[in-house]
Amino acid sequence: MVLIQTKGFEVIGNKQKEDFDKIVNDGLLKIQRKLKTINSLNIHLKEYSKEGRVKYSIHAHVTDSFGTIEADAADWDFNRTLHKVFTKLQSEIEHKFHLNNQNKR
Repeated sequence: MVLIQTKGFEVIGNKQKEDFDKIVNDGLLKIQRKLKTINSLNIHLKEYSKEGRVKYSIHAHVTDSFGTIEADAADWDFNRTLHKVFTKLQSEIEHKFHLNNQNKR
């Protein structure tokens, strides 16, 4: 079981919380395929208002037995920002452990 800690999510609405749960569960499954032992996932949300628009900044930290992997993203769309963070986490994992080069000959 992975410990998921969130901070700053009290500002989002119910629809965004449902989207958050779905995207995090899907992203976590993809990360668990690459990292077998995940201890915790920390997600920090910051919301900025510029000229009536809301910009989201999300920072994520995955802790496993080998250390911590971090990624962040910022965008005007909440769902797109979450997807960007999980895509960056996957790419950091592949870079750190050279997972995309293991099957090449």
